[in-house]
Amino acid sequence: MSAKQLSKSNSFAYYLSHDINLQVGSNSLLPSNLCSKAKQDLIALARTMQVRVRICEFLGLLPSQKQQLQDVSGSRSTAVYVVASLTAGGNILGLETRTTYAESNACGSEWGEWLVFCVKYRDLPHDTQLSLLVWEMADTASQRLVGSTVMPLFSRKGRLKTGPQRLKVGIGA
Repeated sequence: MSAKQLSKSNSFAYYLSHDINLQVGSNSLLPSNLCSKAKQDLIALARTMQVRVRICEFLGLLPSQKQQLQDVSGSRSTAVYVVASLTAGGNILGLETRTTYAESNACGSEWGEWLVFCVKYRDLPHDTQLSLLVWEMADTASQRLVGSTVMPLFSRKGRLKTGPQRLKVGIGA
């Protein structure tokens, strides 16, 4: 799918995928062959861990790239980064964190980067939301907010949402 088709195919124009996974080191925390007692012990251990979110990729054509398609004057390199924060009850929990800069092309950007918050899973209220802001930085060192998205971390039943997620990114703030 070309960049023009991607940006015309959806009303949001941008998608950000991320993954929330309980891990200890490089191994998944809940292997399927564990007995229920071992699973309970591992879940108790996970509650003491810091919140981790992996930012995977950003799909969509950035505003500066749309302008480049209209101008034939050459290409400018752009980089994007994501700022993540946890909020609950209108308050920010802990400190925000951000990804490294990723080079942006016509299809989007890729990170595969884990962001670690200074908040532990056990300390999260059930109305906690993950807020993500996508920023673009052009050659001129000017930053522009591309878009933002918010996702509740817990389901209506109070369970932590884990696994890969694809979020629609609203244009602007």
